[in-house]
Amino acid sequence: MKKIVNEYVYDLKMLKKFYKVNLQTNFFLVLLILVLLSTVSSFLDKDISFGIFSLIVFLLGCVYYFFFPNILASTAYRGFLMKNNNQEMKLKITVNEKEIVVENNISKQKEKYSIEDIKKIKVKEDIICLLTKEKVGILLSKEVFITGNEDVLFSILNDVKND
Repeated sequence: MKKIVNEYVYDLKMLKKFYKVNLQTNFFLVLLILVLLSTVSSFLDKDISFGIFSLIVFLLGCVYYFFFPNILASTAYRGFLMKNNNQEMKLKITVNEKEIVVENNISKQKEKYSIEDIKKIKVKEDIICLLTKEKVGILLSKEVFITGNEDVLFSILNDVKND
């Protein structure tokens, strides 16, 4: 039976990674670049009103892309700390061929998700985000696999998708 165990401290750094994975998409970055080109083009063409509008849209997009993930992460982290008596959570995620178990070491709570509920997988530098159909994001750190590794995880997920 294939199985992976991933254990990490669910801290502000990890939350920032989660929000960056989900908000900083390549598509949005391409849109930002296109708006910047539109802004420059408008000013070069002496269309000041559209140039100012494009500049405002570009600046709002930059705030969303670069600062919003940090703001959301900080807000969520404060909420987690309040719920856990100002103690950082250490999460243990176990993935096997049938389910995913997310265990909190402070509250000893366990949440279980069926492996078939995984609808999307996002991978960035050192993080893997499994998104369920209930819109729950399950984070795995590539650096702290206790049992198994990234290849075993994708093998489990592929076996389920191919059945």
